[in-house]
Amino acid sequence: MISLKKSGILQRGTSLIAGITLLCTQLITVSPTEVQTQRRHSAASTERSNSPGEADMVDSAIAAICAERIRDPQGTIPIDIMASQRAIPINNHLVMAGKARAQKLLPFAKRLVPVVLSRIAGGSLDAYSHNQIVARIAAVDTIKVEVEERENSAWRPRDPRSIIFGTIFLTGLRSNEAMIAVLAHELTHAASGTEQILQPFFTQVGSSVSQLGLASIGPTAAMELACEIVGIQVALEYIDRTSAVGMTKQRVARVLEKNCVSTSVGDNSHLSPRATMRVLLSMNTELTRFIVEPGVSKRPKKRRRSM
Repeated sequence: MISLKKSGILQRGTSLIAGITLLCTQLITVSPTEVQTQRRHSAASTERSNSPGEADMVDSAIAAICAERIRDPQGTIPIDIMASQRAIPINNHLVMAGKARAQKLLPFAKRLVPVVLSRIAGGSLDAYSHNQIVARIAAVDTIKVEVEERENSAWRPRDPRSIIFGTIFLTGLRSNEAMIAVLAHELTHAASGTEQILQPFFTQVGSSVSQLGLASIGPTAAMELACEIVGIQVALEYIDRTSAVGMTKQRVARVLEKNCVSTSVGDNSHLSPRATMRVLLSMNTELTRFIVEPGVSKRPKKRRRSM
């Protein structure tokens, strides 16, 4: 059973979407075949500055996340390091373990994505859309692995029941927290489908990023960013419900650590990894404060939640 009660940083983290909704009441689009991470060729965004205090806090949060990654045995491998690796065969034991872990976490992600979407995009969805979303997510039941996908993952309309992972990506996502965020990202693509049911949500996110002056992005990048937002919120739900002591900085950091790249470039479909992390943290000041404030590594919980 999954309790729907929210608490702590998770409850505060949803202020990100509340702020988006109140600010512009609108969200973006791209082909549903777009993948969670892509081979990036050229910078496709122009980052803009927050106020000095906010920018310093975001910089501190990024530094803390990337420092935690180095200390953490389950820290996520950055995208640029994954991209530089040689191909890994499907029968590699780490790939097989990653596939098994993704398959095990898939039911949890499938339960949580509709909950998160209802909370953060419900105002832009009608009853028909909600029912379609639930049905499409429920239909996804298979994790597939391809060497050619390398450091990527994808949901494809021609294979709507599957999420596809590159072998390198499976070995780089070394924690449940990072894995479930990626699963939720791809399930959001599946939920939107070829009809792009979540187009209003995507457009609202893109408009909010532009209006806040955080970056200049097109509709495809905005859709990917919206899927990242869902992934983060699902990961926070998962952490909240599988911990006896509450959110910890280590577990939260794992969700964003894939963006701790040394070389940060984007393409027409994505912000660069560093820009993605900066925008996500800039839009969610409560999450950023949780990461950077001293002495807030744990928050006691009233009761344990089980998945």
